[in-house]
Amino acid sequence: MNQIIVKVLNPKVERLLLELESLELIAIKDPSKGLLLNKLENNSSPIPSLSDIVEEVKIVRTEMYIADYKSLIQ
Repeated sequence: MNQIIVKVLNPKVERLLLELESLELIAIKDPSKGLLLNKLENNSSPIPSLSDIVEEVKIVRTEMYIADYKSLIQ
């Protein structure tokens, strides 16, 4: 199975992608939610372990620090 990242520029395309998902032709995951939330939304996945939660917190904190740093530079 192939995986691609798509940046939606037109709202009509987003509706089209959601229709394809409803037909079960594609699967859409929101990367902005992060690993932990994607796991929690998927009922078939087990409860995340403490190490998964710690890893997700590290990722989110790093993203926040980078965003703060970039805003200070500008």
